[in-house]
Amino acid sequence: MKYLILILTLIPSLLISQGWEKTYGWGIGRSVQQSTDGGYIITGDKYVPGNYYDIYLIKTDEFGDTLWTRTYDLLQFHDYGMSIQKTTDNGYIITGSTESKTEGRDVYLLKIDGYGDLQWAKTYGGQNSDYARSVKQVSDEGYIVV
Repeated sequence: MKYLILILTLIPSLLISQGWEKTYGWGIGRSVQQSTDGGYIITGDKYVPGNYYDIYLIKTDEFGDTLWTRTYDLLQFHDYGMSIQKTTDNGYIITGSTESKTEGRDVYLLKIDGYGDLQWAKTYGGQNSDYARSVKQVSDEGYIVV
């Protein structure tokens, strides 16, 4: 019994020691999801010289090594990447807010394929500022944004 307890206490230590830690030299990471290939996809926003932010995306392998990156500019003053989720077609949906210099913020949705190529982008908003923090795909293939 003593040996069994020792083995069980060592297993979590071994699993933790096999982890990794990476630093990506860009703005703010806000959402991460594990992809079906075992890697990760991270979204956030990146400072761009000229005093504005764009949506930034990093795709990594299972060890955190960068496979590719994408920057999305919605042609506004600041674009913030807040949430990314895998979609049923093996792509991703990203939401956040886009801010103009004069009209406040609007919510956006970006649909990308599994390689980060933009399929479509839509913005939603009214007279006041609108914010989005999370997005999920629903059973009818639409999206719900909070």
